[in-house]
Amino acid sequence: MPGYITVDGNAGDRKNLTLWHGGENLITKTAASCSNTIVILHLVGPVLVESWIDNPNVTAVLNAGLPGQETGNAIVDILFGAVNPSARLPYTIAKQQTDYPASVVYTSSDATPQIIYEEALNIDYRCVVLCCVGIKHVLIFS
Repeated sequence: MPGYITVDGNAGDRKNLTLWHGGENLITKTAASCSNTIVILHLVGPVLVESWIDNPNVTAVLNAGLPGQETGNAIVDILFGAVNPSARLPYTIAKQQTDYPASVVYTSSDATPQIIYEEALNIDYRCVVLCCVGIKHVLIFS
């Protein structure tokens, strides 16, 4: 696609909810060798974590958001207990992609593709809380 960069098979916007560049495999291999694996994620939106979140060697997950100049210092402060991370995520990380009420429009013949939210305002965490979709863990805090 002209005008877009392609990263891990995704031209422009993300086409799935997996971690890019084999991130799930990296976490799994690291946890297999380290009994105290802390996963730090820099995310722009939800990802699927089901393949590794219940690994007993994954002892913590920190969603550090988009990195900036002080990211390293902030992460160290959290890991060593100087501060308590307590921000609410602007999105829900659900168990599987089908737990989300809407999905990405991958192809469309419309000039301006639209997603119709029949759930009204009950999207994202509101849908999860309201609908109780059977998600065993939902990460809405970071």
